Amino acid sequence: MRILGLLVLAGALVVTAAAAPPRAATVSTFAGEWRGHTRSLLITRTGQAEEVVDDGCCTRVISAHFKLLRPSGTVTDAAVALRVTVRRWDAPGHRPRVGQLGRLRLRDGILVDLLTGMNYCNDRARPVRARLCGA
Repeated sequence: MRILGLLVLAGALVVTAAAAPPRAATVSTFAGEWRGHTRSLLITRTGQAEEVVDDGCCTRVISAHFKLLRPSGTVTDAAVALRVTVRRWDAPGHRPRVGQLGRLRLRDGILVDLLTGMNYCNDRARPVRARLCGA
């Protein structure tokens, strides 16, 4: 009878663990080294970030620093606001101003900067998804 009780308890623990909701996203959810073809996004666990984009060869067109704020979602499907401090922006199109708010979106292993439109992968991205970040 004791073994039956232990089996029931073990089964209940497995069901509870499987039904547990995903962990909430924090700023550290976004931390790490993110890369794409001729671009990188480095984010510290405290939410300091630097984004660098080259023109495809040899010229830096974006070098921006920003601070991550107010994460939302889960560790697998998350978003976070960012406040921009621009050092260099020679890319065509709208140049964000210092203090402007933007957003990063993390979904299925791809991180997208909605301000620049650039997407990034890290070393945990599945190969089928990593191709979206360029060569």
